[in-house]
Amino acid sequence: MDYAITGAIAASYYGAPRTTIDFDIVAYASSENVRRLIRALRRARIEIDEESLKQATQPDIYNIVRCRDPLSAYAVDVIFQRRRFTKIPGRTLGFKSNYQSPEDLVRMKLRMIRATIPPERAAKDVDDVLAILRNTKVDLRRIWAHSRRDKTVPVLRFILRHDSNEKRKMKLSL
Repeated sequence: MDYAITGAIAASYYGAPRTTIDFDIVAYASSENVRRLIRALRRARIEIDEESLKQATQPDIYNIVRCRDPLSAYAVDVIFQRRRFTKIPGRTLGFKSNYQSPEDLVRMKLRMIRATIPPERAAKDVDDVLAILRNTKVDLRRIWAHSRRDKTVPVLRFILRHDSNEKRKMKLSL
């Protein structure tokens, strides 16, 4: 299956440990991949709406589908992408898995921050971006290029400025 773990779990993997109530994955939006995804979710006993999953792969359709775990308060959010994406091999609870690249994760979080209203609700995403940038080797040029394309430069500047202020405060307090 062509997928990668994203969201809070991927942020934790890259150095921003925090709790979450959902498991986010990004999946390539091909018919074959959707069939594989449906089989995998069924094996995990996750409630799915097959039609919603299939429709989400169509152009001009909202591409996130929430699937529920009937045995808990948790959910699986599937985010479909129509283009191939970078996957980083890793491990989750001892199992081989794929993670969204840190650059693509930062890109996604910057877009979420820009779209979040009121802006105060984006605090977790800001913290995630800061932790990823501090703890993971990233291609900052790629992040800036995505940010220019996505019109999230003001958000990225705010976060980097915030990070510089925090470092200065830390030095002053030492």
